[in-house]
Amino acid sequence: FPPVQMDINTAGALGQPPRRGGAAAMLKFGAMVLRLATGRFTGSYRRGPFFDARGEPVAAVQVPPLVEVQAARQAAG
Repeated sequence: FPPVQMDINTAGALGQPPRRGGAAAMLKFGAMVLRLATGRFTGSYRRGPFFDARGEPVAAVQVPPLVEVQAARQAAG
């Protein structure tokens, strides 16, 4: 996991919570929201390694039989 970048809901904390983030954290958060919104409006969020340009899966979908699923669950414990 990445290091802690921002603390929220610190009103009920026992002791003095560390001060992190501030204006830099707000700018990072704003940039993230802007990237998400831009991707959503342009449709670029749909591009990825698992689908081709038409939106079809690159690999064929395989659904295992129920017997195999149950056997795998029992083997996992």
